[in-house]
Amino acid sequence: MQKLLAECILKDVSALIDVVQQGSRDNMSVVIVAFEGAPKVSEEAKEKEAELDSRLELKVKGALKYYIY
Repeated sequence: MQKLLAECILKDVSALIDVVQQGSRDNMSVVIVAFEGAPKVSEEAKEKEAELDSRLELKVKGALKYYIY
């Protein structure tokens, strides 16, 4: 779920960067607001992400032990 929210924000930020890269000379301020009705990250998604983070950390530590003296 967090990935989906992050992808939405990334899409919006990319659109803003495109405007700037097109040579806009306007001053810009950006505020990202999450309203009450905005999608919330479920507990299940948080748990799955925490589990994935733990598994990735173990794999990285296992791989790095061969490169650290």
